[in-house]
Order: sequence, then structure tokens, then C-alpha cells
Amino acid sequence: KVADARIGFWTISLTAVCALLGSLLAAAYPTWRATRIRPLDAMAPLSMTERRQIPRAAVLTALPLLLVNPLVVFLPGLPEIIRIRLYAFLGCPAMALAFVLLAPAVYSGCRQLLQGFLARCLGLEPNFLRSQLDANLWRASGTVIALSIGLGLYMTVLIWSASMLIPFIPGAWMPDMFVSIMPGGISAESLPDVCRIDGIKSSACLPVAVEQVRLAADLTGSAHRQSVTRQDNVVILGIDTEAGLAGATPLLPFAFQPRSDRERALAELSRQRNACLIPAHFAVAANLKTGDSFAVIPPDSPERPVTLLVAGIIDLKGWHWFSKISGIRRNTSRTAAMIFADYDTIRSNFALDRIHYLWFNLEPRADRTAIVASLQDIVNRHVGERYHIPGRSDAIIRQQHLQTTVTAELHQSIHNRTDTIVAGMLKMPFLILLVTSLAVANTAVASLRARRREIGLMRAVGLSGAGLFRLILGEAIIIAIAAAAVSLAFALFAGVCSAQMSTHLSFFGGMGWNFAVPWLELVRGLVITLLVCLVAAAPVAAIAAWRPPLALIE
Repeated sequence: KVADARIGFWTISLTAVCALLGSLLAAAYPTWRATRIRPLDAMAPLSMTERRQIPRAAVLTALPLLLVNPLVVFLPGLPEIIRIRLYAFLGCPAMALAFVLLAPAVYSGCRQLLQGFLARCLGLEPNFLRSQLDANLWRASGTVIALSIGLGLYMTVLIWSASMLIPFIPGAWMPDMFVSIMPGGISAESLPDVCRIDGIKSSACLPVAVEQVRLAADLTGSAHRQSVTRQDNVVILGIDTEAGLAGATPLLPFAFQPRSDRERALAELSRQRNACLIPAHFAVAANLKTGDSFAVIPPDSPERPVTLLVAGIIDLKGWHWFSKISGIRRNTSRTAAMIFADYDTIRSNFALDRIHYLWFNLEPRADRTAIVASLQDIVNRHVGERYHIPGRSDAIIRQQHLQTTVTAELHQSIHNRTDTIVAGMLKMPFLILLVTSLAVANTAVASLRARRREIGLMRAVGLSGAGLFRLILGEAIIIAIAAAAVSLAFALFAGVCSAQMSTHLSFFGGMGWNFAVPWLELVRGLVITLLVCLVAAAPVAAIAAWRPPLALIE
């Protein structure tokens, strides 16, 4: 699916507001400085030393502000709602202000580090480029800040989206294909026929007993505020312990938490003592550990809760999206977790007498269409049979439907959906970047005006028009590099803080700490910024190079 690349009214309006606010903020400090200058002082030219000065107070103020957001997100023990408010109204504004204050220092640092190398690359006299950069330090710093608004937001969206994508991608624990057979399922006698279908690995094909049950106690705090993982129910999946979870090549090769013993957990499941495996995010949300117990309410007999023993804690990335589209949320649309137990235990506890779900791996180059057709032929044999609906009554199968979830297709659908969302989110920062690129041209014009006679004299003594063109482009390159450095630092800093913040939010409680940096996409943004700055400065540089030396000296 191709992302919609149109720019709507609200995108343009919000961009205009951001550009206006950015312009006002950029003008605030120069305006204040202008009001502090005495008339006689204004008549004297500024020394080059004064032009190079970066206020130490800005850097000293920025450093403490940088510590505010990490303290908010990493400090343990804060209530969730207080942490959210501190993060939104204190941490994020302090972080943004800190990078604004640091931008002039970053520009000055990039100028000192790169001006010699850049002069050699452009074939310029280093003193010429140095004087060009020194002539308009504060205006260039303001341009860096303006560019960093769009580019910083652009990079932050890329890092945030890459980090948030990680927990939704199914891990290696998920087999190739999951099938839901609704409404009546099949009988156990038909399972060998399923295993003999061409393309299905017969040694890796198991029935799954699935039920969605309410928690007897509100372990997750759903009564106070429901979210993704704060629900009052869980989905329990029963699978054969020996073939599905144990052995050298189990169908579900779970990764156990460091404090959870794999062999002991599987032994507990084999004893059929209502033992289960719970995912790590549910263990945190429900405050459960290995050896604890909790009760669930069967739909058929709500007056007799079933007590489950936590035998082990596993990692389960990708569970949420899988459970959403696979059809295992049988009773409500949202659930707190997927829990695994022994197949026979789940069947007996929740009165599941038929096979409604299958999980299996595929042979290489298997024909999925043919597999589904063969499965449909098998399930159609059971039309007219009676099946039990837990919590309700018995019914007759009138028509059977298959719902297949292929892990490879699930990966692709998640990536496609992410690309569509991110493409929409990137419209505004990209448009802001294009709008603020005009500040690069404005800076080039201001630099040219500030050194008009000096540049005219350099032209008169031998500086060519092409050399002047390269001189102005050199300043644009330094501005682009400084803006890229500020934006990348801001995006990485904000990404780390948001990744940690997501572990505290119940909405992302099942996701854990995830931080990823899509370097290729970030480099693409840096290249775009460099090209935008060069394109913005090129017309000014061309006009200046075209003018004769005497016109500049006048």
C-alpha cells in the first residue's frame, strides 16, 4: 500500500504556526541585545573577538536542564500519573530548551573543528572562510536552531517509530502458521489428516486449546484505568508440553527470563498441576513471580475459579498484534496477556472438547493456498456436528470458516502499517525543514551585507567569482552540519528518554525497554538537510559572485 503523500490544510496551518513561533523565538534574543546597545557603542565596529564569543551562561544553564528529563523517566517509585505529567510539562520542555541553548556552542564547535578541512576541500584560503564564519555568528546560530526544529523532529519520529516497532514484531518463538477453525472446530480424529497435508511439517503440527478467561482478582489494576495490558482477562493457550515446549527443537522455542528455570518450569507443566508460563510484562503488571498463584474464572463454571501456578516467566515479543488478528480473543476485544499451559490441563479445566486452533511449521516452498484448501476440505466434513460454546450452550455447525495467520505475512503487514503511519507523521517536520531552509539564504545575505566592503576588496585583489561562490556555500555547509549535530543529539537523547518512559506507562507495559536507531533513514535526513541548505544558499552565492568588485566596494 502506497502512503498518502498529500499535505492537508491542518499540516500547512500547523507548519505556519510553528514557523511563526520559531521566527519570534529566534528574533527575541537579538532584539533584546539590540535594545541594550548604547547609541555611541553602535557606531563602533565590533571586534572579531567579540563576534566569536558564546555566552558561558547559556551552556551552564543548559547542562542542568538536560538532567531534568532523565531524572523524571529513570527515577524509580514515582506514581504513573505524576511521572506522565512531569515528563510532559517539565521534562520535555526542559530538554528542548537545553538544546536550544546549546545550539550556538555546537555551531561554534563545528566551525572550529571543520573550517580548516572544509577550506581545503573547497580550495579556499582558510582565513577567508574563517572571517566569513565569524562575521555573523549569532545569525548563523539562530539558523541552526531554526533548522533543528524540523530536522530534530524528523529524526525523533524515525527513532521513536523504530523503537516502538520492536515489541510488535513476532519473535523467533512464533511458528510459521496459526489456523483458527470457527465456529465448531474439528474432532481429534481429524488431526492425523491435517498432519498429512502437503506443505505442513507433520512433526511440528499441534492442536492448541484456547480460552479467554477473566482474572478472579484485579491483578493489573484495570478497574482504575484500562489500557493495552491493564485488562481484567487473559488468553490461555494449551499446547502439548513435550512436543510444543520441551526437547531440542520445540514448536514454541521460548526464551525464559534469567530468574526462571526452564527445566523446572517444563517439569511443572508436565505434572499437570495447573502450572502455566506467563510473559514478563504480565508478571510485572500483576506483580507475580515464579511460584506464585492466581485464579481465573472459567466461562462454564464462574462459581468455581481455577487456580494457576506460575511455573516460569518468558519473553513474548509480538504477542499483542498476533492475538489481535488471529482470533484467539474469543470473548472480549482486548486482553492483558497470552499465557501458556499444558494442552490436557486447559481442555479439562475449560471444557474444550474440540480442536478450534492449530499451530504448525511449513515445509520449504510450501503452497499456502493449497494448504488452506486442504484444511477447508477437512473442516467441512464436520458440518452438521454438535459443538459446545463455553459459557453458553451447545450448537450445530452450519458452516465452517478458516482464519489463517502466517508469521511472514504478519511481519510484512506490521511493517507496511508502520511505514504508512510514519510517512504521515514525517510530513510536518519535513515541511518545517523546507520552510526554515529560507533562513539559510537569509543568513548568507546578512553575511554578505556585513562584509560587503571586505569581500569587495578581496575580489579586487584576486578572489574570483567562483571562489566567492564556494565561500558562501562553505558557510551553508557548516550551518547544515551544526544543525545535523544538534538534531541527532536531540533525537538520540529524546529516544532514550521515551524508551525508558514507555516502560512506566501501562499503555506500553507489554513492550519493555526498546531503543533502536535506524541509521540509514537518519543519514537520509542528514543528506536532505545538506542539500536543502546548499540549494537555499546557492542563489545568493551566485548573485554575489556575478556582481563586479566595484559594486561591492561602493
